[in-house]
Amino acid sequence: MELEKNLENAKYLSDKFQTQAGVACRPHIEKQAKFSFEWTDGLLDTKFPSYNTKTVAPGILTVLGSKIKFQNAFGAMQIMTYMCDYDVRKKKVRENMFSISVSPKN
Repeated sequence: MELEKNLENAKYLSDKFQTQAGVACRPHIEKQAKFSFEWTDGLLDTKFPSYNTKTVAPGILTVLGSKIKFQNAFGAMQIMTYMCDYDVRKKKVRENMFSISVSPKN
């Protein structure tokens, strides 16, 4: 019942589901690399340290981070920012063209 009352409360969703979202989203972010990738977070650090403060739909938590480097065609590694939509009710990544985004960090 508490979850149903807070489906559009991003802070509540983050407090309850950020870890689950990070675990589910990690392989989806990694698959975006054309070549190799390297996580830059520390041992006790999280790969998705922040979240969007507004939900894109009820029950959808968008987690964010910039702790990965992707290798380009020339072998150089570039820090990337990424986001992933996680459906807290279905307990899975929202798989559509807008659920996962990775771009160079400015």
